[in-house]
Amino acid sequence: MTRGYVTMLRKSWSPKNRARTIVVLVYVFVFLPLIGSVSSLARTSAEAAVRYYAEAIAQGRFEDALSVETDRGRNDSSVMRGSVVDLRRAQVAAPSSVSAVRMYSGRDAWGRQRAAIDFSVNGSTVTREIYVENTASLRLHVGPWRIAEGAAREETVRTEGYATEVTVGGVSLGSVGGTTASISISASDDLWHPDHHDHEVYAYPGMYVIGVTQLSEHTEYSVDSVAGASAIEMGTRARHQVDITVDEETHAWHQERFAALATACLRGEKPEEAVCHTQQYPRADSIDVGEISGDQREGLHAPSILVTTGHYETTVGLKSEVCFDQSGERRIVFRNYR
Repeated sequence: MTRGYVTMLRKSWSPKNRARTIVVLVYVFVFLPLIGSVSSLARTSAEAAVRYYAEAIAQGRFEDALSVETDRGRNDSSVMRGSVVDLRRAQVAAPSSVSAVRMYSGRDAWGRQRAAIDFSVNGSTVTREIYVENTASLRLHVGPWRIAEGAAREETVRTEGYATEVTVGGVSLGSVGGTTASISISASDDLWHPDHHDHEVYAYPGMYVIGVTQLSEHTEYSVDSVAGASAIEMGTRARHQVDITVDEETHAWHQERFAALATACLRGEKPEEAVCHTQQYPRADSIDVGEISGDQREGLHAPSILVTTGHYETTVGLKSEVCFDQSGERRIVFRNYR
């Protein structure tokens, strides 16, 4: 009996039987789950695909969101224009959330289904309408669906003032201002002058990290009127403002020194704190600067400076702005005011 049992055992575990057993096990543990997964993916609903896409955006997983957009969505015509900064791979400052996903019945002329996503961004609701379409191929998480028109939109970020660089989500918008003077005086070309730029950006709704590299300790910045903000909120407005202006102490210094420095310049002197314009009255008996007005952003101006000499009187106007040298020291630059 023992010998017969051993003989049967040897037959049952022959190489041919072992191969059959392995094939069965592979089928049971590998192919059946795979077939089940493919079948499950094929049954993924359009709403489930849209929800996955929406959650990826809200959580800042932008690469995952981009992976389910079609080529048409990735290369939207507004993104292809050279002046537009694409923020769809930028860094978020904090995750948002998805309040609702609504699917609309019917299809458009291209067979696409419309959906609306409500994002909650920093306490505000941002609604984006998108289009989803069914394709012949399957993809993880979304099955046969692709986002034909996504949730990114074009917005404007206006930067104004002085900074060597402004970044949104780690993506550079470049410098603000520069050494090319808005006031045309060659003597001030080595100074950093204020200026403004409008940047078109293409972004998903969300809170993005913002960075401002300041030129001097005498400047301060605000983002959409929030002083020193560490993030910028995309999606709730079409236009944003980043101001990098002189601080209050420097503005007060500018006001206090304007009259004395303007007078020195008009007399043909070369005060250390100022860069003078070309108009000079070295023989003036008196110079009355008069009323001074303006602010940190626009600079100061005195439109009616009375210059009196022994032979005549004349009225001139001066405008000035604060500029910075390479070490961050401030200077007042004057020009004729018209």
